Amino acid sequence: MSQEEILKEIKEIVEKVPKGNIFINLYLNTNHRDLNQNVKDNAFIRKSFQKIAKSLPKHGETRENYTKFRENFWREFENLPASDRGVFIMGFDSDIKKFELKIPVETRLIFAKHPYISYLEEVALKHPDVNILLIDSKKAKFFDYTLGEIIFRNEIQSDVPGRIKRGGWSQMKWERHVEDHILWHFKTATSKMKKIYNYYNKNDWVIFGHHDLTENFLNLLPKSLKEKVIGTDELYIRSNVNLIEEKTNDFLNRKVKHSEEVDAKNLITTAKKHKKAVLGLKEMLKALNKKEVGMLIVSEDFKAEGYLCSLCDSYEMQIPCSCGSRAVKEIHLDEVIIEKALEDEGVVEFTNSEDLKREGGIGAFLRFMA
Repeated sequence: MSQEEILKEIKEIVEKVPKGNIFINLYLNTNHRDLNQNVKDNAFIRKSFQKIAKSLPKHGETRENYTKFRENFWREFENLPASDRGVFIMGFDSDIKKFELKIPVETRLIFAKHPYISYLEEVALKHPDVNILLIDSKKAKFFDYTLGEIIFRNEIQSDVPGRIKRGGWSQMKWERHVEDHILWHFKTATSKMKKIYNYYNKNDWVIFGHHDLTENFLNLLPKSLKEKVIGTDELYIRSNVNLIEEKTNDFLNRKVKHSEEVDAKNLITTAKKHKKAVLGLKEMLKALNKKEVGMLIVSEDFKAEGYLCSLCDSYEMQIPCSCGSRAVKEIHLDEVIIEKALEDEGVVEFTNSEDLKREGGIGAFLRFMA
């Protein structure tokens, strides 16, 4: 199944599933080249699941469905293939849907009353389509690279003679003859590139071939095309698609890395600019009591004790309540705020961000200006 088909299927599921269900949305980076990554993800997911469990009713259908989901999830998790991409696992009630992605994702776990696919759409936008040219002195192959998949577009082959001279020709004259044919081959490939660029898309390009050959080819490109080349590397014309895909992904990952923003860092930056975000338990509780929390972001190790006011139903860090009442009940704030955010149609994301831990381990993006 192509990545576009996967996105379409996910959206169809989202439309069909009744609202109000408990959804666990896990984006998992399955790049196991880092031997510690799997262990880190495992610990992060377990801690997040513990927080989810504490926020749910101790008995009833929701608790039973969650328990079944968790069991099904760990069975899936143990059988995930190692790759340099990722998976999206969506759980609702006790059901699980797993989608293998060919675009890399950051490991994120989001708890909500609806499927959370906006991050997947963001990632897709940050991995724009590119064109690929694989060229040597006689052939040129053109590919599209869409959402992590290589699609063959076209091939041209030029009649370029070999380097061994024919009778009656001096070696120098023969070399010039061969170079003229290669130049004509390059011009034909350039013309094809222009056509793709002008008539089909304005995407970036990645060019593969022998180092000296690609350097000479780049010198022939018009400025408008040369500026669209985001990388070149050595590959033989007969290289298999998997190797082309891997090399292209390396270039794209470098490009995307500069533009990607992790939610926790974005939250901190936004809050410090006094925009639509708050940091720390005190400010977050103010927003929660006003039902302004759009996305609650919680550190995996966050814990806090506090109070629930019996008079105004607000959550507080100390006595008396902001309304003046001393009629309060002691509660585990780290558990009830997750439940409260969901009740107010918010989204809860768990994170292992060290930056957020230094800022108190909790914060929120707001629906409205505080």
